[in-house]
Amino acid sequence: MALSSTDLWNKYVTELTNYITGGQFDKDNQVICFSGNTSMIDLVNSDSEITNYNIYGIGNSIPKSSPAYAPQGSLIGAYSSFLNYINLGGDSNPNLESQLNNAARALTTANENFSTQSDKSWDDYQKKLKMFPDLKWPTYLQQYGSVYIAARDAMTSAKATYYKLLQQKSGANFKIIADAQTRVGFDGGAQDITTDNSYNMLGKADSADSKEIRLPGYHLDSAFTTAYQEWQSNSVSGIVNAAIDVSGTTTAKQYSEFGWDASIGGSCFGDFFSVFGSGSASGQTIKQSWQSTNFNLKMSYTGLQSFKINPYTWFEQNLITEYKNNLLDKAPNFFGKDGALNLLPYEIIVGFEPKLELTLDNSDYSDFKDSFHSNATASLSIGPFRIGSASTSTYSEKDNVSFSDETNTITIGPIKSTLPLLLGVICSKLQ
Repeated sequence: MALSSTDLWNKYVTELTNYITGGQFDKDNQVICFSGNTSMIDLVNSDSEITNYNIYGIGNSIPKSSPAYAPQGSLIGAYSSFLNYINLGGDSNPNLESQLNNAARALTTANENFSTQSDKSWDDYQKKLKMFPDLKWPTYLQQYGSVYIAARDAMTSAKATYYKLLQQKSGANFKIIADAQTRVGFDGGAQDITTDNSYNMLGKADSADSKEIRLPGYHLDSAFTTAYQEWQSNSVSGIVNAAIDVSGTTTAKQYSEFGWDASIGGSCFGDFFSVFGSGSASGQTIKQSWQSTNFNLKMSYTGLQSFKINPYTWFEQNLITEYKNNLLDKAPNFFGKDGALNLLPYEIIVGFEPKLELTLDNSDYSDFKDSFHSNATASLSIGPFRIGSASTSTYSEKDNVSFSDETNTITIGPIKSTLPLLLGVICSKLQ
């Protein structure tokens, strides 16, 4: 029986999940989003601020409601908005509740506007520092920060109005939410870009970018550093400590076993095999189906493991648990499919230095080989890996690929690298 792309993706993610979770997975409370196109993630940079930036990029990204990993929104943005819409009970005056709803929307809008103006002002401040190295932030605000100050004052006013109504409605419990909002806020909280505090961290995009920015804080499990050091040692010694096999006889689970709706299929990942032309963003299918009688894909890794990732104490999941069913009228959709807070990233699946060995029957092998060699600048995708032209490859170049006509085997790698790969993200369901 022939294998389709859906079959192959199902088999691959099943084997990856079994390896990472040891066959134990809580499908009722968790989901896994798998990288359909692997990307290198710099979590080991000698500059800790670059590492921080990349940790933030994963931890703060709430994935879309799909097994194929793609960011949907910001955790801190959605959580901050959630706090604005908590209904603590108390005064049941309908006019007060309506005012509170309006105040919550106004505060969310003011927060978003201030965040935008803060980023713009901070960028402009960094540029002016190159011309005026002694320019201090307060001085900059006095001379150039009128828009920033106006946005800050509008936010402060909106917060005061909201807090006054919230205190009137909620009584003694008001302080719980007020303190939580301070921790995520723009003044002394996680979203404060001007001062260091216990809720944020310094980061920057890359070594060529000297601009430091303060980001909401996230931790990556310290076990990653230990594992990475071991992987580096194994790389020098040529030790492979993880392998996943996908073949025609591999058992494949349904996507419901990974926490998703039973109706979701592997088509969300696209073709398992495809060729990309030079500079092309979309691939051409090599073949729609593959013979299972002589199909085997072995993916070996110098390292393959999952690691916890979690926000600093600005985030309190217990508040979501306690108040998710007690929100103000007309609150945004926070939970359920496509909800702004439907998933919480808490673990990343990381692979290091993969080696791929693909064995096919005669005709499939010939199709594969001919397609790969037909264009000197083409790239080839095998599952989540793209190999070929440096302009379109996400991992390696053609020199890493070899063909054995005797065994009909295509070998890729082992691909030496200093950077690990993001293979997936495990999330908690917050609905």
